Amino acid sequence: MGTLSTRKLGMAGLAIAAFAGISLFSAGEASALTINSDYTLESNVTDGIVVEKGVTATLNLNGYSITNTKEKQAAIINAGNLTIVGDGNVSTDQAGTAAVTNKPDATITISGGTYSSEKWYIIRNYGHMTINPGVTVSGAEANTGNASMVTNGWYGATDANNGENIAANSGKEEPKLIIHGGTFTAGLTNCSVIKNDDYGNLTINGGSFSQPRGSAPNCDSVILNWHHAAIYGGEFFSENGPILSNGAFIGGADDGIFTIEGGTYTTGEKGAILGAGAGGNSRGTLTIRGGTFSKTPVAQGSAYDLIVQGGSYESGALSETLIPEGYVLHTSADGTQIVLPSEYGTGVFDHVNSIENPELAASNEAALQETAEQTVGTFIDQFDQLQDNQEITLENGAKVVIDNADGIRVALSDGYMFILHLDSSLIDLSQDLLEELKPFLPTGTVIYDYRDYSLSFDIAEYATLGYVSELPNAITLSYDLDGAAPAAGYEREWFVIRLHDGEIQVIDAKHDTEADRLYFDSDKFSTYLIAYRDTQIIPKAPNTGASDTTVATTATANFTVAACVASLASAIALAGTIKARRK
Repeated sequence: MGTLSTRKLGMAGLAIAAFAGISLFSAGEASALTINSDYTLESNVTDGIVVEKGVTATLNLNGYSITNTKEKQAAIINAGNLTIVGDGNVSTDQAGTAAVTNKPDATITISGGTYSSEKWYIIRNYGHMTINPGVTVSGAEANTGNASMVTNGWYGATDANNGENIAANSGKEEPKLIIHGGTFTAGLTNCSVIKNDDYGNLTINGGSFSQPRGSAPNCDSVILNWHHAAIYGGEFFSENGPILSNGAFIGGADDGIFTIEGGTYTTGEKGAILGAGAGGNSRGTLTIRGGTFSKTPVAQGSAYDLIVQGGSYESGALSETLIPEGYVLHTSADGTQIVLPSEYGTGVFDHVNSIENPELAASNEAALQETAEQTVGTFIDQFDQLQDNQEITLENGAKVVIDNADGIRVALSDGYMFILHLDSSLIDLSQDLLEELKPFLPTGTVIYDYRDYSLSFDIAEYATLGYVSELPNAITLSYDLDGAAPAAGYEREWFVIRLHDGEIQVIDAKHDTEADRLYFDSDKFSTYLIAYRDTQIIPKAPNTGASDTTVATTATANFTVAACVASLASAIALAGTIKARRK
């Protein structure tokens, strides 16, 4: 389709340049509310909120709104470590002003609220930002700045934000934006829904992202990447423009490396799967390894190399020139195309379609359950003798190969290849269930994460053949804590609760401090709650002959729910080495 998305922002760029050199903490900001600890709104805030460097705080919107009345000042400015929870609105109608700005080296986790801006970006990130399910980001009916909705990284050598010139990546970590969920809907004249700009690192694991009507000409991508981006899941829609655009510049700030591992991509009649960033002077790479697409992607000339190593395509003819050696294009009777590694067999796609028949599906799932039990049983019994890429033949004829990159590959006796792997997904915790769980945890416990673990037989990223809910032997699950640590002078105790078929059970867990992971054994794949309690270390008087410290709990009267800041990474960790590929 040619060049369908733009590098520059037109009017938005002019708005930035016009206010260069103003100090962030100018006299005009004096009335902003500065919070230094956990804070729950009890009324609307009209002059914005500031969290300064070194401050760790949780902001509960509590149903109220945060706005600002000054140009060039975001409704929320974070320079510390901020978590936002609860329902409420964060918005701005001022020129050159975002709803949320996260400054370089700052950390913010957004787990609640609705966010909007009428005349500029809605959310700007220069630090480490995590957006969780339950968040809504909505573009105005007509954004007069023609700006993107969420932007990660810099726009040029310096950015003017909140009246402060912020030099691009000068002695700072590269910006990281991780999206686990949420709803992101563009207004009529928004540019991209998500723009990953200079030095930006973007990971999308889930959520809904939409350009329902299209935007300004050459500025209407759903996801626009300039540096490093990866999508593992989510739903993406564009009515008139491209869903995925990629571009690159010479110099190391805009490498144009874009990887699609999963997700669903749907367009309107005039929409396209791929576009390109305008104005780039280098050549990037866009690799598709998974996902479901309503149309086939079309290469975008000199903007980047397109490599197709996977994916399912509902309409259009996929060019075999895009498919590298070692991968095969399959076409089903209904015209749907799928790209798989050649090792999966030439008839694998028709085999997948056959299980849509209920009787065949039931028979297939029973066979897979048997294979799963034999597979895990073999690993438990022979683990010390197993080597990476070693092939084992099970009693039912299935062949199993350990692969640290892909998880556990299973070749069934009929010649088709599948993957047995563990997947996890973040889910909501209802208030009713929270009440049921209270008796199982000590007072003062904070919920860190709540998610489903499932063990399934899949064809790579493309089709799930069946789930395994129980095994005859337990395997070790591991969970990445993503740097979660108590405040100075406190110790942290971790708890894991499993919910399976209506039964609630506390599971023993071990915290490996060096790897920063929790390990726990389970023979069931269900819903797991991960929580912690911090206790204060109180030094004793010296020379008493007793131990150096005692521990006193800092229990509170309320059972609180904290935002999930954990990574989605999960693994099958048989003796800590066999890992499952993320979906």
